[in-house]
Amino acid sequence: MLMPSEDVRIVYRKFDGGLHWHLSGVHLGEDEYGVWVGCPAGTVGQRGEEPPVTWDGPFVICFPRDAWWTALFNAPPHRTEIYCDISTVPEWRYGEVAEVTEVTMVDLDLDVLLRFCAYPFLHVAPDYEHLARPEDYEPVPGWLAEDYPALFSSPALSDRLRLYSIAYDVRELLAMPPQAPLRQLSRYHALNRLMSTVETGGHLRSVLPEPAQY
Repeated sequence: MLMPSEDVRIVYRKFDGGLHWHLSGVHLGEDEYGVWVGCPAGTVGQRGEEPPVTWDGPFVICFPRDAWWTALFNAPPHRTEIYCDISTVPEWRYGEVAEVTEVTMVDLDLDVLLRFCAYPFLHVAPDYEHLARPEDYEPVPGWLAEDYPALFSSPALSDRLRLYSIAYDVRELLAMPPQAPLRQLSRYHALNRLMSTVETGGHLRSVLPEPAQY
């Protein structure tokens, strides 16, 4: 049982078990959404074995008891108000490591994986675009679904992934607005990707495995 103001060690891992983001916070309380942990301004964290970073502003993280996500809420004037991760269900370990309560989960990044499988040539240097062919990555989501079906069993998964895809393209558009009329843009430009996702589901139609496959 967590006590108010109790220290909590937060450990995100990658799908292969490797260390991802890890930091410490303070237990704030629990409600119908999950367990809330606060991190004051000046919190120090680290991604894997990279050099530590210090966050200037405070933030809180919600860890649901039985859902496949975590949500981070930043205080103004941070440019990102809310950041959500697709993850395994957070697992709590009470005093197992150095007598400190730890919450750990695997950051799955399913939307990132599916986007790469659909548009691999957009994520490599121009000299290698001709080698990054979508057909070569077509079976990858199915393999993952076969070996790890729970990742694809979340309620309304398609709708959630579509929302993440929209958020990704909107962020890119804000950072790099179109410099030409729509008719002159590549079909893979963020604006066209966004329109396709909203209207028809975009790349998810081709890369998201059917339930029957897993």
